[in-house]
Amino acid sequence: MRINNINIFSPNFKGKRQDRNAVSQLKNDNPYDLNVPNQRRISEAIDKLSNVSGEDNVNFLVDVADNLKYGTNIDLNKKSYNDWNLKLKNAAEKSLSLSDKSVQEKLGARVADGFKSQKPLTKTEKEILAERKNLLSQIDFNSLKEISNENIRNIKNNLDYFIVSSEVPTSQKLYILKRFNYFMSPDYKINPQLADKKSQALAEMVNDIVINTPESKIPNVKAINQKHHGMCAAISICRKMLAYEDKANYVDMIMSELDDNNYMQVYDINHLGEHKKVPIAKCAIDYDAALAKGYRIVDTSAMNWMNIADTVGSANEFVGAYSAFDRRNFDAWTDAHITSDLEGDLLPKQDYYRALLKAKDKIGKYKKTLLNQNINKR
Repeated sequence: MRINNINIFSPNFKGKRQDRNAVSQLKNDNPYDLNVPNQRRISEAIDKLSNVSGEDNVNFLVDVADNLKYGTNIDLNKKSYNDWNLKLKNAAEKSLSLSDKSVQEKLGARVADGFKSQKPLTKTEKEILAERKNLLSQIDFNSLKEISNENIRNIKNNLDYFIVSSEVPTSQKLYILKRFNYFMSPDYKINPQLADKKSQALAEMVNDIVINTPESKIPNVKAINQKHHGMCAAISICRKMLAYEDKANYVDMIMSELDDNNYMQVYDINHLGEHKKVPIAKCAIDYDAALAKGYRIVDTSAMNWMNIADTVGSANEFVGAYSAFDRRNFDAWTDAHITSDLEGDLLPKQDYYRALLKAKDKIGKYKKTLLNQNINKR
């Protein structure tokens, strides 16, 4: 029988190293956000390290707190889900109390000084506050009153929770706020259909990346429409995961979908993992029709990915086209994948054939519904 992870000289070495690796994440400006399992793992690791005595362990805990990148010194009268500084403080104090008297005398002052109640704001945190102030000045709050979802309407509340959040690294917060300010500026050219709806689109983006707040009766991210939306389940799940674990890319993706360009930037299938992007054509989207049906702006723009799903091969060639909304034909081709058009005189016949297939499909479903109703009445 093979017994793994046993070291006769230091039985706890590997576990301690793994705990340190987990906690060390907090002092790095990582390119990712901390999901709930990771936050739980870090909290458990801090608890375990609090029971380890010794100078090296105490110094490690204080060093992480001194260089903390998740969390903030900014006070906006909001609390984050995890106060990493407080957890590290308690762990360091407990570890120190378990250590030899010589270690306590040597590091007592450092532990006390390292966990002052209010640290001065860093340069990055000051920039974050400046970006926040500028962003709030550009929002048309009156236009947000028309939004039925209370979570989305509370953009200032959501924004402040995002800034104090304990799962987003400080540098990413600044990056996203700068992107939001660019989005609201005249330099960003939004789809002309949405010229007067920038504030609403911004409110939806902020709502999604904050995930949830203590005041929310329903988690904010559940506003992402999955019930009657045209996007497939894979796209919908991916969208939620991005808003949760990769907020910067989520914001960049939405901004690419909503701009007035006929193309959006998509990761190149030939260079996966290299962050290279290529332009792929968007589909025609009737935002007025979508809003009239109760769709959010950022859910509607996701339909561009249904169009991209009709591409194949390394050259991203289109083998079909996606029709998002079709008011002209009484929604006959709403949420429909259509084969590529034939050339020349065959196109009118192709449209006629498409209509026949669509009618056959609808009539078949209607007949099936009637049949089931008749069976149930018996």
